[in-house]
Amino acid sequence: MALQEQSLRATDAFAESRFYSLSQLKKPLEVSLALAIGIILWHMPPPSSLDERGMHFLATLAVAVTLWILEVFDEYVVGLMLLLSWVTLGIANSKVALAGFSQSSWFFVVSALGIGAAVSKSGILGRLAGQLLSRVTLASHKTHTFALFSMGLLLTPFLPTGKARAVIGLPLSQAI
Repeated sequence: MALQEQSLRATDAFAESRFYSLSQLKKPLEVSLALAIGIILWHMPPPSSLDERGMHFLATLAVAVTLWILEVFDEYVVGLMLLLSWVTLGIANSKVALAGFSQSSWFFVVSALGIGAAVSKSGILGRLAGQLLSRVTLASHKTHTFALFSMGLLLTPFLPTGKARAVIGLPLSQAI
């Protein structure tokens, strides 16, 4: 009897350690898949309308998109790795790769997203949705759609970036 219990414990311990090791392998396997896709695209001959650097750009972009889809790393980490790969692999020089950060519009987009995140986090949108629904007596699909459309129309002069309006509008639409 004791031998059977020891055998069962050993089997359970092996199964648990095996399961644990498989979950540990998930991230390296996903990174390997992304790199394999990139290597395959890197060595493919470019089509007639694309030069070799363009094909290399597509290969690095495919790696980044794969990593974003599989959610291996945070989005910003993959984006920074993409920029770094363009510069280190000679696909683009640093002035071209980082040109978007030298424009003043970049600061505007970051601040608009920050305002949208602050408004969303404060909970004011849930209260706004409650007030909106209490004033609208006919809670139909058309009235909800009109309310969301009106909200987007009113926010456009203050937040011209569509992403910032989406950050604000998503919690409101979920609350409705």
